[in-house]
Amino acid sequence: MRIIFLFISLALARDVPFRYWGKDGAQMLSCADYVVHASNGVCRKSDYHWRDDSLTKCLCENEDIYKSMAGCLVGEHMDHQRPAQLFVNYCKSQGVWTNLFYFFEAYNSYREDARNANSSGALEAPIKVDKIELARWNEAYTTLYANKDRSFVFGMVLLCYWGAVFFAAAVFNWTTALFPQTRLWFNGRKSTALRRYFTLPAMRQSKLLSKKVGVLQFFSPSRLETTILVVFFLLTICLLASGIHFPKEDLLHNSKVVTKMHHIANRFGILGMSLVPLVVLLAGRNNILQWITRWNYGTFMLYHRWIARVCVFLIVIHSILACFRAGLAHVLTEVAGSAWLVCGYFGTICGIFICATGILRFRRAHYELFYVLHLVMGVVFLASSWVHLSRLGYSFLSTIAITIWLVDRAIRLVRLATFGFPVATVTMCANETLRVVIPKPRHWYAIPGGHSWLFFGPKFWQSHPFTCYESVSGRSLIFLCGIKGGVTGHVARSLALEPGKSKTMRVAVEGPYGESMPTKGHSSVVFLAGGNGIPGIFAEAYGKALRHSPAKQRIKLYWSIRSVKSLCWFVEELDALANTKIETTVCISNPRFEADDIEFLGVGSWMAEKKLDDSSMAQVLSHLLSRRFPHVEFLYGRVKVDQVVEEETDLCSQSVAFISCGHPGMVDDLRRAVVKKIPETSKRVDYFEQLQSWA
Repeated sequence: MRIIFLFISLALARDVPFRYWGKDGAQMLSCADYVVHASNGVCRKSDYHWRDDSLTKCLCENEDIYKSMAGCLVGEHMDHQRPAQLFVNYCKSQGVWTNLFYFFEAYNSYREDARNANSSGALEAPIKVDKIELARWNEAYTTLYANKDRSFVFGMVLLCYWGAVFFAAAVFNWTTALFPQTRLWFNGRKSTALRRYFTLPAMRQSKLLSKKVGVLQFFSPSRLETTILVVFFLLTICLLASGIHFPKEDLLHNSKVVTKMHHIANRFGILGMSLVPLVVLLAGRNNILQWITRWNYGTFMLYHRWIARVCVFLIVIHSILACFRAGLAHVLTEVAGSAWLVCGYFGTICGIFICATGILRFRRAHYELFYVLHLVMGVVFLASSWVHLSRLGYSFLSTIAITIWLVDRAIRLVRLATFGFPVATVTMCANETLRVVIPKPRHWYAIPGGHSWLFFGPKFWQSHPFTCYESVSGRSLIFLCGIKGGVTGHVARSLALEPGKSKTMRVAVEGPYGESMPTKGHSSVVFLAGGNGIPGIFAEAYGKALRHSPAKQRIKLYWSIRSVKSLCWFVEELDALANTKIETTVCISNPRFEADDIEFLGVGSWMAEKKLDDSSMAQVLSHLLSRRFPHVEFLYGRVKVDQVVEEETDLCSQSVAFISCGHPGMVDDLRRAVVKKIPETSKRVDYFEQLQSWA
């Protein structure tokens, strides 16, 4: 209940606008503090900050104090118009009416009536400025607010760095998408070496298979992604250490240690909060940067996680230093109950909690719990940061982040409403896959190779991303969902009790998202799918063959599966390939089948009961499959990735693109094979990846 009242009171609190203080602003603050101290208690100021209503009224409404401020500001500036205007604007922003005419009238009165400060406590005339004492205050404020201004500029430098990264990605990816033949222009020794050693390989052996270091589990980014992140880390470190100056004699603090803590805490806090809008933007499903850069969602999530970790680290250090600073300055008990300070530490705790529950091991083991905690803690973090920063002039950073989050959520609701909430037919196939067939609106089109978030009625509060494609007739949307834990496991258990393992249920779809691969300019396109990775691969290959493929472009599709039963949930799609130019090869690792597998092959259950050795079983199976799918080539055993790359590169005329989605090990093998082949041929060899890490 206290927390609720806290947020209500803070929502109604006055929001201090952002100011880039500069020398004039520092001079105004130093004059204010000098006049407050010289007034001997006429104006009272908190030891921790001077932005409070009583102080504002005293500075702007007390006649003698106002005249003292005018004398201080005008007397210390050759260009007195700027500091005068700054003080007038400050009083107006605090609800006190004044103007420049009134200000200079006050200055004229100061020149006539000013007297030296006395210790009696009474103020009967403007305070005559002691220039030596004022210089000490000026040095303290100039260094403090110069550091604040510089910290904000450095925060913008970090954002500009990421802007440059996104701009470079946009230029390259849109150029190759709009002008596919440009890839052939960059196939010389230097560009080949760049792709071989830098842009394509993973930082270590595998990019998609997670690594373990003790209790930590993580993905290894590509070398290009690693380089981008390392430069960001180094730039952050340099900016943290650059341009921090401390005054020789600081009247604002009781020791040099407190002074240093204050300045360093400001640097960490401002840099950390400058990254918050970017962190929120990268996590959004409707992130406009996805369209600008043509990167997939998984890439943005990679950068989102690492930037968020840096952001939280900076904020944690800021909070620790600020706490020690308040303690050493003997004002911790005074400000401990302040709403803005409580929210600052509350937001810090939420940030730590978000990072702690965002590790890969926890995300994979408890994805639904992770998602709920991430959402709730993220909202609390943004709200707390807004309240904390509203007293410091930086709340616009939280406002931008909150706006981005709300816009993304609003667009997601619009997408859901646009698709509607139809009744889908859900069937469990071969006890390994859910085939979800959904009638789709006429205006809704799936993106070949794209994905959408699927909501099942019984678990409507959960959603998971799956690759989807339109049925051959174009009237339905099809999802093929591998059965795992969570919502797919729950639906599978309910289907196991239904006749035919099929039933109807209400669903919702949010999408579509994603982009097709830019392969229009390649003479050959080779798709390699493994297991449940076939939907996106099929959708892109089929869509390319029907609409987007040049007449002379060769399309090859490889699908690697463990057993024959995987074919039973993809019969309609395999039949549709007969009317296209796609050359299809299916590799079956285990060439045996059971009674449940043979219905679509047109043979009796006695076939599964016959005792045949592997060789005889392979021959029988080959005959049955060739009769059922005469347009498909069937091979038995694991797909030989190196051989596929070698043969397909030799068969292409000028260039070949390999597109993969499947088991992470197979996808990594294909990447390594492509990287190995690049220097061995004069043809252009490209590699694209549909597989993304959603957890």
